[in-house]
Amino acid sequence: MNTGNRPNDLADRLLLPNLKSSETPEDREVIDVYPNMFQLSAPDNSILNVGTWICKPQVRNRLVWSENNPLTAREVHFQYGEIHWTAGGGWPTYFVPMPLNYTSDKNHWKGFPRHCVVWEVGGQPWYTGNNSGGFRGNRLMEVFVSVNDDIYSDNDGVITVIITAYSQN
Repeated sequence: MNTGNRPNDLADRLLLPNLKSSETPEDREVIDVYPNMFQLSAPDNSILNVGTWICKPQVRNRLVWSENNPLTAREVHFQYGEIHWTAGGGWPTYFVPMPLNYTSDKNHWKGFPRHCVVWEVGGQPWYTGNNSGGFRGNRLMEVFVSVNDDIYSDNDGVITVIITAYSQN
């Protein structure tokens, strides 16, 4: 997955530069989320090891392989499994990664769509409305998944992410 200096077209279209959060991500509760591992057959008949993480919309989810061993990456490729969560307070249940197409100044990541799933990869926040994708940041960092909301304590449900490939280069 080393893309060298070639721009990541998908990521370039999805990153909103110079976004300022209403609070720093470190101010929110962080939990470590451990993967369920399984194998898939690739089109060339090779075997791919794939990790699935079940994330909670109430917190900032740090993806880890095992205790004291976080997933660190500069680039991540993924797809979503089950998405089934609500922002509470009368909001509907969401089944897609970007359920709303408008922003709110109250949300954590200003400029990102309200209630979208947000990835932190390579030291930058990202989002996509697609069911799969890839993001490439500019440095090696831990990987986090959360949602763009203003009140996290009333959120409920699950967001399942499947890492299909990642790179530390």
